[in-house]
Amino acid sequence: MRTSRFPLSLVVLLSALSCAPPPKAATSESPAPAISPRKPLSILNIAGINLSHLSKRIEKTDIEKFTRVLAREQVEILAIQGITRYPGIATRIDLVNELSRLAEMRSAFGETINVSGRQNGNGIFSMYPIRSQNNTPYSGLKSAGFESALLAVVDAGVKDIAVVSTLLPEKTSPEDLSACVRSIAAMEKEYSNLPFVVVGNLPSLSNLQFERGFREIDSPPANAGAKRSSNVWYGGGDLLQPMNTSIIETGLGQLVVARFGLFTKQPQ
Repeated sequence: MRTSRFPLSLVVLLSALSCAPPPKAATSESPAPAISPRKPLSILNIAGINLSHLSKRIEKTDIEKFTRVLAREQVEILAIQGITRYPGIATRIDLVNELSRLAEMRSAFGETINVSGRQNGNGIFSMYPIRSQNNTPYSGLKSAGFESALLAVVDAGVKDIAVVSTLLPEKTSPEDLSACVRSIAAMEKEYSNLPFVVVGNLPSLSNLQFERGFREIDSPPANAGAKRSSNVWYGGGDLLQPMNTSIIETGLGQLVVARFGLFTKQPQ
């Protein structure tokens, strides 16, 4: 009988190789890319202050100090409520004109009432061009006041933004408050393609019992014994995102500064 010429170890090796699974085919698939966080087109600092309870006469030095605060906080859009003006009276400083000049900001003013040369209203100041402005009185209220909402469309560089400065009637009925908010909501609907910010003596949204489409910034609490100057609501869907908020004490009251990110609209 003829014996095999192959060594036993080689036979075992060949047998093992013949039973091994075929090698996997190479794939062209690359690993899934990491999802990057959404980046804003730009950052915008929007501030608000309510002067309706200010008991002092505003002098030029007050505006100069306030302007320095705006520069330090890098405020780009400012909404002021409760402005009092005395057009034609040379001994009284005009807050709108003087602040615009010192801060080098454009301005819009919405009058609420004019009695014997004393003019009350709301203002919006901007480092950017103001494309348009519209002052809307609240109608059908039982309140004895003459409150209104000033809306300005601001060219913020990468995107326009709609800003409202408003003073709501104080100690009013839920019906009147609801009517005011519905009026503001109608403005937001009209400018639904833009980021939308409302600044004023606004109530917390958690206290409202009717339908609304706004969100409010998460601002730090006011100092003990101090009345909150302004609250800030925002709309416009995913076009706007608050980043941080601070409250600054000034000689004119508390200044609320909200830092927002401006975004493009996300695809549906």
